[in-house]
Amino acid sequence: MMESLSYLLRVEQPIARPLHVCIITDAEYCARLLSGDGSPRKNRDVWLGIFELQTRLLVSAIYNSRNTHAYMELADRLSKIARIQVAQSDALATATVLAEPAGKEDL
Repeated sequence: MMESLSYLLRVEQPIARPLHVCIITDAEYCARLLSGDGSPRKNRDVWLGIFELQTRLLVSAIYNSRNTHAYMELADRLSKIARIQVAQSDALATATVLAEPAGKEDL
């Protein structure tokens, strides 16, 4: 998305016919921002770029609730499992490093 965004921002020529961009999102926050309701709390630089594009393009947003499709629910569950496993792995690696006695090369 960032590559597309930066490309569109570099286009200097006026667009003969306004392009319509429809963003489908499962984040109500994003849909509200795209419709002009509120101000960004995170990723301000990305949002400023999108707002700049809105001056040259017709941008609309469709909010699609997160759990409207079975594959989205599955993706959320798998993502949660992966995050837990990574956190546990990181904690184990940190504990192992802290538990190892200092060798001669460390002194």
